[in-house]
Amino acid sequence: MTTDGASWNLAAAAPGCQDGDDSPPPAQLAVSPTGVLLEICAGAPATDMVPKQAWTSIDWGAHWTLESSTGFPGTASPQVGEIPLIGLTSDVAMTTSRDAWMTVDQDTLYETHNDGVTWTPAAIPGEFQYAGSYQVLFVNSTHGWVLGIQGEMFRTIDGVNWTELTVIGPAPGATSTPSA
Repeated sequence: MTTDGASWNLAAAAPGCQDGDDSPPPAQLAVSPTGVLLEICAGAPATDMVPKQAWTSIDWGAHWTLESSTGFPGTASPQVGEIPLIGLTSDVAMTTSRDAWMTVDQDTLYETHNDGVTWTPAAIPGEFQYAGSYQVLFVNSTHGWVLGIQGEMFRTIDGVNWTELTVIGPAPGATSTPSA
């Protein structure tokens, strides 16, 4: 997209998120308020273990840097950084050029504070009922929300501590009752 938003240009995805055929690996893209791009791509899930890579670009996608990788089977992609192998990434949000959160089905919310090099589980009370986290949204560097696949919702007002929220009415298929 141009700065005026009126026209768009084709930009290349991160190298690990391209496989040369018509079905690219699943990927999630986020952008920081300063324009740093973070792309998380995943290999084909054969089991609950899904190879992943985190790439960043500081020039709007013209060049990409591999920040973390589990190593992709059958490729020369090395294991670098620390990114979880379990589950498929369902969403990613960036609050600064270094800080991001990633939801993973079959797992929890992960966070990074070093450009995507190291991902660690966020301090969410309890678990996501074994189904995983689904969507993460932030309006600034401290205020965010994350949804679980079973309908759970958590909020942070400091970017660190998370509190479960009561959602009015049950989520379809939900089997748990959120705490007050």
